[in-house]
Amino acid sequence: MSNIFISLNGDAVGARIGEHIVNDDHSGLAQTASSIQNAHDSIDQWINSVGGKKIIGAGDDTLAMIPEEAVNDLDSIRETYQKQSGHGLTIGVGASMSQASKALIYGKRNGKNQTIHYEPSLEDY
Repeated sequence: MSNIFISLNGDAVGARIGEHIVNDDHSGLAQTASSIQNAHDSIDQWINSVGGKKIIGAGDDTLAMIPEEAVNDLDSIRETYQKQSGHGLTIGVGASMSQASKALIYGKRNGKNQTIHYEPSLEDY
């Protein structure tokens, strides 16, 4: 069983948080923060349930190593994240941390709310 890396980032979360802050919307900020935290807690539980390992998680970002066959769950993970947080989720997948991160960046720049698997052609983007 081989492992792959996934890099995840919530879509437009920073903008939503910033909107609450500039409007002094304390309750909206707390609600958004709570929903994002709950969505990422669900991701952490899934990572553990498939025998993966979270490498880092901060804010609306997660980098993890998971068994290769668990990649089939990623569309479901994105759907669950959206239901729990009200935001899309972009996921990059690769054989290394850097490949997963490059795939994530490509996905964020090209539509968001999708799962992108690293390909060498992403290096040319």
